[in-house]
Amino acid sequence: MSMQPAEMVPREVKGMNKTAAAVAVVAGLIITYLWLGNPLVLLFLIIGTVALIAVSDLYRGFIILLVATQFNGYRFNVGAYTIRIEHLVLLLLIIVWTANFLQGRVRWHKTMLNKPILALIITGFVSSYLFSPDVVKSYQGVMLQMLYISMYFMAVNVLLEYPDKVKQVIKIFLVIGVAHAVWALVALVLYQAGVFVGGISPGNFGTLGLPATRGFLQESDLMGAYGGVILLLLLAHFISYRPTYLARRWVLLAAMIPPFIVIITAMARAAWLGISFCLVLMIFMLRPRFNVINPKTLGVLITSLVLFVALVFPTVNYVMSTVSGTENALVKRIQAILDFESGSGAGRVRVQKLAIEEWKESPWLGSGLFSIQGEDLPSGHWLYSTLIQALHDTGLVGFLLTLWIHLGVIVSSFAAMMKTRDPFMKATLVGFGMGAITIAVSSQASSFFWLGFPWLFMGIVMAVSIMAKGGVTVATRTGGAT
Repeated sequence: MSMQPAEMVPREVKGMNKTAAAVAVVAGLIITYLWLGNPLVLLFLIIGTVALIAVSDLYRGFIILLVATQFNGYRFNVGAYTIRIEHLVLLLLIIVWTANFLQGRVRWHKTMLNKPILALIITGFVSSYLFSPDVVKSYQGVMLQMLYISMYFMAVNVLLEYPDKVKQVIKIFLVIGVAHAVWALVALVLYQAGVFVGGISPGNFGTLGLPATRGFLQESDLMGAYGGVILLLLLAHFISYRPTYLARRWVLLAAMIPPFIVIITAMARAAWLGISFCLVLMIFMLRPRFNVINPKTLGVLITSLVLFVALVFPTVNYVMSTVSGTENALVKRIQAILDFESGSGAGRVRVQKLAIEEWKESPWLGSGLFSIQGEDLPSGHWLYSTLIQALHDTGLVGFLLTLWIHLGVIVSSFAAMMKTRDPFMKATLVGFGMGAITIAVSSQASSFFWLGFPWLFMGIVMAVSIMAKGGVTVATRTGGAT
């Protein structure tokens, strides 16, 4: 697994090729229409494409995509497909990026994960073709997988064209995350008061009947992991050895409060385990050779956390107990953190045991995407675990590729952290590395590779890692990418 970045100096910008751009846009719209078969979606794409080209650029399109991934809990059906806001924005961005690519304004950037990701797509297609009991359904899974993986490639290929914007992207990423956490908590408070405005999965956890915050996301497990990513990124800047100038330390401390509470109220125990591991990892990173953590900040941080937990935990426990009607509900949930045989864990264990039994029939390539054959499964074709999903659907080959992707993001971020001298980038990469660990651990309680945000996040991490290692320079554009 080579960690050396390819030379990423953008080539000289060529003149505009309006014919190629027009062909790319028209072809993209036609393919999308044939895929979805809905005139309203086609009309949306036409209007959106014209607007994005006329008044915006790829960078702003990427920011819109980042915002859109926050709303993946909202979806509508078009024929046999479930469409989310992020899907439509992604398709717009792909079409406009392709137009720019054919004009010579942007380039395709290589990363250490391009090959394993493309190999994962090919493996899914081959296993679906050879072994799936329902080939049509499996091919739909392949198309959906390609759509979400495109978020990774768009994040990498757009951000590496705008290295001067990277710090702004990180700040926007954090502001959106904190704002989302605040909204999730407001929704919980309103729910406790008897007003349901969404953002909550009511009575979601077995016999405890606990509600869980999920914000605008599809599920609370993702909200817990997302809150963990935001918290750890803020924490990394707070404890930085040198000032990163993201914000004053008291502002960072205040900003950590909403995602910290959301992590608790999301009831996502896999996220709890992942974040706990990352906090232990921070102790290891106190070693001087890392030049990351300022010991002077630890006293303030630990004192603040102790006081915060002392105030917040009883309050959250009271709210959860009141809503669920279970005494000390949050305490009981924490006590059952490793109990996967009862409550909400029982159904997951049953599905995963069935998946492993089916995998044994085709161990190398699996049974094809979305191919599990059990009757009356509460999860449909989802297996509650990214790695078990990969093992069942794409066999040992897909399992190892998925593991490679997880580890590649983590290793790349920490390797780049060791090389960069920029305090802002160093702190960011520490946060990103720990966030990637949290995503990897949390994804074993949900099929995260079938959601947009994890792929987009991994793309951001890889792009920032390449920039921090000096693998890209600021390009001088003629008019910029549109």
